Amino acid sequence: MTLVIGINCPEGIALVSDRKLTDIENPENAIYEDKINLLPNTQVGFVASGITDLFRQFYRRIGILIDQRQRETRIKNEVELRKVGRTLRDYEVQIELPETIQGKEDVKKEKQEAKPREDYIQPPYIYTGEHFIGDCKALMEEIGAEGSKFASNPLDLLVAFNTGIPSLFHINSQGYERQIDKYIAIGSGSPFVKKFFDRLWKPDGSLDQAILTAVFVIKYVEHLKTDPFVGCREIDDFPQIIVFLKDGRYGNYGFEEKEELLKGIKKKTGEFEKLIFSLAEQDKSPISSQG
Repeated sequence: MTLVIGINCPEGIALVSDRKLTDIENPENAIYEDKINLLPNTQVGFVASGITDLFRQFYRRIGILIDQRQRETRIKNEVELRKVGRTLRDYEVQIELPETIQGKEDVKKEKQEAKPREDYIQPPYIYTGEHFIGDCKALMEEIGAEGSKFASNPLDLLVAFNTGIPSLFHINSQGYERQIDKYIAIGSGSPFVKKFFDRLWKPDGSLDQAILTAVFVIKYVEHLKTDPFVGCREIDDFPQIIVFLKDGRYGNYGFEEKEELLKGIKKKTGEFEKLIFSLAEQDKSPISSQG
């Protein structure tokens, strides 16, 4: 039970999520926490809707699986590189940890490019994005089969990552994947997204515009209580935002003017709420008919 919006922008990928976790049997016992999870020292982010325990199992197991795949790849490369008198040390000095950002202002700064060594050798074996998505699909299918005892689609997953080009994928609990080139919403609040994005979102618009549209929709759903399972309160009242930029940087995307933005959104949703009540009152008035 949630509302998550994934957006493919000219500048990269954005994930925007509410923060409310609700026990369906005891909805008043809601808690608020970050839902978008980043794998340490990688440009990989996961967020899901559905049964929380299943997603936690997926996130725990995919980290172990990726580590195993990387170890296997390392051993294969070591064997091949030794054949030409090299070792993985010649490769590893070229690896840089992905550069993280901590807010909107970091995005404006230019990334510092490292100069490659002249004698650099590319190892023959690489754990590619295709391999990674294949592992995600297989694990989702396995966990989904377990969760199908409790729900028809117990888990929906969004995966964002960068292997040179930021990519966004949706994988359902049957292991079916599709790449997202525009936008997607998952969770119980997703039916409210299309009507806003069809009018407000521009495929060639800025990252700011796309993110603010997603923030508005999530806060709209929360303010008007159109879905009791969607909310952001108790954690600065703002959705969680993670971006993956085309220049390789990734991380939190914050707005210094949060308070001003929240006031503006609340005002707009308040005006819309008054309009709804006004129309509802008109519907209650007697309607005369002519015979």
